[in-house]
Amino acid sequence: ALPMIMNLGMAYHLTGNTRYVARAWKFLENICLLNDWNPQSYLDVGELTAICAIVAPSLRASITSSRFSSLYFLIISCLFSVLLNDLTE
Repeated sequence: ALPMIMNLGMAYHLTGNTRYVARAWKFLENICLLNDWNPQSYLDVGELTAICAIVAPSLRASITSSRFSSLYFLIISCLFSVLLNDLTE
């Protein structure tokens, strides 16, 4: 998943075509809406977090501030819910 979304970001920066941005943001939204980031595997959580952390800021200029803020909140809440679940078990 990480190479695909990085390629979408690179394609946008090279071509300026916003369809790549739209697809990348849809992918990020889908990640954030997953019910389970598989907290038993820190590699899964790490990869999903890396995708969000690398791609979201690089594409920020291409979307509205409110959309970025809502997605950023989803990313943070997903990550912290995984961490808190792990700490309370």
